[in-house]
Amino acid sequence: MLLCDIIFPQNLSYLTYIVPEELKERIRPGQIVQAPIRGRIKSGVVFRIHSDVAEGMGSLRSIDDIILDKPLFSEKLLSLINWAADYYSTNHGLVLKATPFKDFIRKRRKGQLHLPSGTDKPLSIPEADRGHVKRVLATRRYRTFLYKAADREYEVGFTCLLLERISSAVVLVPEIRDAEAVYSALSGMLERDVAIYHSGLKGSEKAEVLHGIHEGRYGIVVGTRSAVFAPLHSPSMIIVLREHSSAYKQEESPRINVRDAAVMRGYLENIPVVLASVTPSSESYLNAIRKKYTMIGSAEGIRRPEVIIVSHKETRDKRPLSRDTARRLRNLSHNEQVLAIIHRTGYSLLVCQECDSMVECERCGKPLVVYRKGQESYMQCHGCGQKYPLFSECPHCGGYRLGFFGAGIERIEEELKKIVARKVVRVEVPETRPDQDTGEKPLILGTYNTRRLDVRDISLIAFLNPDASLNRFEVKAVERFVQDLFYFRDFLGDNGRFLIQTSIPWHRVYRYVKGWDYDGFILDELKRRRQHDLYPYTRSVRIEISSNSIITHDRVDRVMDSAVKSLPLDYQYDEKGNLKGFSLLLRDRDSRSLKDRLSRLLKLCRKEGLKARIDIDPVFL
Repeated sequence: MLLCDIIFPQNLSYLTYIVPEELKERIRPGQIVQAPIRGRIKSGVVFRIHSDVAEGMGSLRSIDDIILDKPLFSEKLLSLINWAADYYSTNHGLVLKATPFKDFIRKRRKGQLHLPSGTDKPLSIPEADRGHVKRVLATRRYRTFLYKAADREYEVGFTCLLLERISSAVVLVPEIRDAEAVYSALSGMLERDVAIYHSGLKGSEKAEVLHGIHEGRYGIVVGTRSAVFAPLHSPSMIIVLREHSSAYKQEESPRINVRDAAVMRGYLENIPVVLASVTPSSESYLNAIRKKYTMIGSAEGIRRPEVIIVSHKETRDKRPLSRDTARRLRNLSHNEQVLAIIHRTGYSLLVCQECDSMVECERCGKPLVVYRKGQESYMQCHGCGQKYPLFSECPHCGGYRLGFFGAGIERIEEELKKIVARKVVRVEVPETRPDQDTGEKPLILGTYNTRRLDVRDISLIAFLNPDASLNRFEVKAVERFVQDLFYFRDFLGDNGRFLIQTSIPWHRVYRYVKGWDYDGFILDELKRRRQHDLYPYTRSVRIEISSNSIITHDRVDRVMDSAVKSLPLDYQYDEKGNLKGFSLLLRDRDSRSLKDRLSRLLKLCRKEGLKARIDIDPVFL
């Protein structure tokens, strides 16, 4: 009896079916088939074909039909799906949901694809990097190169030079606007068709593009996360741009890190992988130090704009902008473009000046943020989302002397309007470009999401509260701040400069920032993390545990006892104060030991009737 295991895009592992006699000659791994599941006929992918009848299988049903003779997924892509299910401690069905499978089986509507137009803008790279292009192209087997680009334009230019000389490749980018920009550059330069695939396309457009890839009409695929599973048979290379971006990590299950999946696909396909970034991630940098990756790139062409550090000790009776910052902003001419960045949303925090305590959320204990919407003011918790009316007395001591502490984007906007004699535009939707007259240029105010703005030739970029980033209780907080600075550097004009207002001007990071020395910074950062046994020198797993019923403290204790050396992160309560869930972090230098501990913990959770949501190698630690 011939059997086959089929993966359905559902939250379950593969299921075994009988292959009917009339389909035995046609069946192959990777094909799309239809089979009965839960009383309905649904489409799935053949994972493997075998004749092993295991005990306890019960009565097996037969597959209904083969929908597509040519396999959608090659055996190497099926191996990638299998690896992802094992590595991320999930099932094959959830991994299949993360692939383009469901978009492929949509109904096709042949017609005009609405794609970005190509650009003829010339792209170049430093002369010293052209030798690296030849070195990568000469590699005919698996090898991961870490290309440290001088700036983002060189990063794309390096990619274009590689793709000029190879027949097929997958190019991954973190965001849709990156995909469109890279697609425009490639389609304007290459003489063959380039495919673009991302979530912003219509369903019928995604289906048409995927069928084109599957049929061999496209050799180059540019896309966001799920494009790592693009049905491009026998690619010559995989390229990951801005490899440090946290956007490569899926927020929903199975929480795959697509950058790491791209490296594994390169290994399975036995082809070179190029990870490119102006500011490589600490984990990739460490892999290069350990000779797992090959570092390439040069310092030629690096821009080093002026960085002004302004000291400003924020206290409860001071305004959020120092006199020096206000003077510099006021003295700028009206034809100079200014971008001000503040890390916090809302207006401010609220503090009692009598008992010196913050006003906190009654449900989860996190500080409440004041918001002002016109004449209305309210407070909101950024932890659980609970809203409150603006407090008039302290919930701790009953005092009435409540004052604002710190500044969010709303309060900074209020202050800037008092300081500068120009229009201040607060950008709420970063994908849109602020309207600008031909004369006076407004001062643009936004959060770090303004990295998505299409604004260039800026004269001054002011970081008004980087301390909120540097002081975060998170392993990669400082690294991300430096990466953001380098990213915003490309927004500056020829004589543009940075202004950083901080209460900790002595922080070690500013020594490297002022000299634009990313290598020195990341080596120092890795040294410090090694001393404290932090990522990437240890592996981590975050587990979010929840239940439909109340979780007693005895159940929490049993879970924590089973998770030896675990770190509790936070607790979630319902409106009545009952514990509904909690999170913990497992860390270990040894991957096998970590997996064993996770297995024991999940077994206990099943016994206790608890749900566990797993995040392997979490981005935010």
